[in-house]
Amino acid sequence: MSPDERLRRAAGLGAAVTLAAIGGTHLAWGAGSSWPARTRADLADAVVGSPQVPGPIPCAVVGSGLIALAALSLQRTGLGQAARVAGTAGLLGRGIVGGVTSARMLRLPSPSERFRRLDARLYRPLCVAAGLALAVGAPSGSRGSRA
Repeated sequence: MSPDERLRRAAGLGAAVTLAAIGGTHLAWGAGSSWPARTRADLADAVVGSPQVPGPIPCAVVGSGLIALAALSLQRTGLGQAARVAGTAGLLGRGIVGGVTSARMLRLPSPSERFRRLDARLYRPLCVAAGLALAVGAPSGSRGSRA
């Protein structure tokens, strides 16, 4: 296996593990967990920028979607390729546009200052890194691959 192929595999696996972990965290939030915060109000301020965490259904939709993307991103099929393209676009878009603009686009209340700070320092860079890892982490032999 070439060094390029090893890097591509590591990026793809890293993206899948990261997305699955974040998806699992969203599912836990939907089930009532406040991790890593002490309280649900503290969690809401940090991850949404509002007084309340979204309900179980939105958390389940996001969590399930991220876990599905993680699993599909490792597939060498047309569906896996489509998932990687859509996931890459979504993650890079979220990373570039940011949470404040996303909230505006969704007509949500303006996020808290704490969320804005965490978004700039953590969430946006994580989205960009995961999006780039998905883009370069296509399994060899996938459609559109030159390998």
